[in-house]
Amino acid sequence: MNFLAHLLLAGDEPEAITGALLGDFVKGRLHKIKPAELRHGIMLHRKIDVFTDAHALTLISRNRFSGNLRRYAGIVVDLAYDHFLATKWTSYCQTPLADFTTKVYRVLLAHRSSFEGRSLTVMERMTEQDWLGGYVSRDNVGSALAAISRRLSRPNPLARCELQLANAYAGLEEDFASFFPELVAYVAQTQAGRTSTSSQTQA
Repeated sequence: MNFLAHLLLAGDEPEAITGALLGDFVKGRLHKIKPAELRHGIMLHRKIDVFTDAHALTLISRNRFSGNLRRYAGIVVDLAYDHFLATKWTSYCQTPLADFTTKVYRVLLAHRSSFEGRSLTVMERMTEQDWLGGYVSRDNVGSALAAISRRLSRPNPLARCELQLANAYAGLEEDFASFFPELVAYVAQTQAGRTSTSSQTQA
C-alpha cells in the first residue's frame, strides 16, 4: 500500500500517524525509537506491507502487468490502490477526504523534528502539493509514477506504462475492492491484539 492507505490505517494518534509515513524510510531495528506510539506506527506500516505483499489478490494485481513492467508492478499496484481508496473514500472513512488530509498534514508538520533527509523532503512536498488528495485523479497516478521513474537509478518503464495501466484498470479496481476490507480487518485485529497485550502488561 502507498501513503494514503498507511495514514488512514494508522488511527488517530499523532505519533502513530507520523510513524505510518516514516515506515517507508526507517530501516533496521526499532528498539531505540521513542515514543512508543511512533515506534508502533512504523511497526504497523511494516506489518501492512508484509500482509499486502503476500496476499493472493495483490499477486493477481501484479500479474496483470507484463514485460519489463512486471518487475515494477508492485509500485504501480500500490499507487493504483491508493487511487481507488481515494475514489471510494466514503466507503472506508466517515471523515471527508479533504478534512482527513488537512488533519494529517497538520500532524506531520507538527512532528517535523521526527523527519530528516529523504523523509523530510517527501513530507514537505506531500503537504505542500497535497499528494493525498491528488490520488483522486487518475492522471496524478501517472505523474507520480513518472516522478518515481526519474528517481530510480536504472532505466525503467514506469513513465511509459499508461497503456498497460489503462488495460488493467477495471481488474485492479475489482482486486482492490476485495482486498482492502481484508486489510482493514487485519489491522483491526492487530490493533486489538496490541491493546489486549498492553492491558495485560499494565495489570
